Amino acid sequence: MSVEAGGTTGIIEPDESTLDYIVKMRGLDPDEVRKGFTYSDPDAEYAAVFEIDLDEIRQWWAAR
Repeated sequence: MSVEAGGTTGIIEPDESTLDYIVKMRGLDPDEVRKGFTYSDPDAEYAAVFEIDLDEIRQWWAAR
């Protein structure tokens, strides 16, 4: 959703819920899934950082 918000790049770190979902839905090995996760560099410098608590965002979707 970075593009929709006007960003050029967006990194959302996966958490254990993400891992659990992928393992359950695709029947993959958790360690193999973790190898594919992408994280930002710990010492990266950014023009701006926006941290959003997604629990505070109301769900919505387009109607058909």
